[in-house]
Amino acid sequence: MYTLLKRIFVGLAVMVGVLCAAQPALAQEGAEPAAPAANPTVTIGHFAPFAADVAGTAVDIKIDGTLVSAGMIYGYFAPDVAFAPGATLIELLAPGTETVLISTTTTTLEEDKRYYLLAIGAATEAFPLDLVWTERATTVPAGQALVTLGHLAPVAGLTAVNICTDDGELVVGNLAYGAPQANLPLTPGLHDWKIWVFGCSLGEVFDMPPFFIAEGDYRDAFAVGLRDSVIFPPNIVTTTGLMTFFNFLPTVLKAVAE
Repeated sequence: MYTLLKRIFVGLAVMVGVLCAAQPALAQEGAEPAAPAANPTVTIGHFAPFAADVAGTAVDIKIDGTLVSAGMIYGYFAPDVAFAPGATLIELLAPGTETVLISTTTTTLEEDKRYYLLAIGAATEAFPLDLVWTERATTVPAGQALVTLGHLAPVAGLTAVNICTDDGELVVGNLAYGAPQANLPLTPGLHDWKIWVFGCSLGEVFDMPPFFIAEGDYRDAFAVGLRDSVIFPPNIVTTTGLMTFFNFLPTVLKAVAE
């Protein structure tokens, strides 16, 4: 049964703790042997507004032929699903049927690794339904923070964007639709960014609120939705939480948890 985690950030948002993958213990002289390698985990997100309404986006998800999620709808994600290492086939099917809407090519998942698997697209010629794999870091370098950013909004004319500081310094250039920038190192502290179409000064798309990221943090943020849509409004979705300041477009946390 689905559990909906919904938070709308108004003023100072509550920071949601990052789920950490199990790590093998360091072997020391005279100590117990290192722990066995952990299975890979995958956060599966459904960010594909491919139907006339949210209910119509429902899909069943199968892993190697086994049903792992029934009726997942747009805007939801299943965090840190444990997989067996090795070759893995993911299929999205029309609910309650064997009709495959889209499937991944068989992907080899490695022990002790963490991944995102994100369903995107609007089922149009320009933005077909697609599944995107992205590997995320399992550790954060000392003295730093890491963030994964994704442009997942199937909007005509926005095949790529630039993310810049409020002062006009480029953070991520040419962030392409459907190609998340994973494990971007950040200096811990306060960051204030804008999203642009050209450079850091032409065609402002979105003025992000200042956000704080602490040393050792791993965070993510994904732009989703359709332009001028009431049903699938433009939005920023995070599976890890962000500590933000000031009001801005509602950031909704939605998760599927057993």
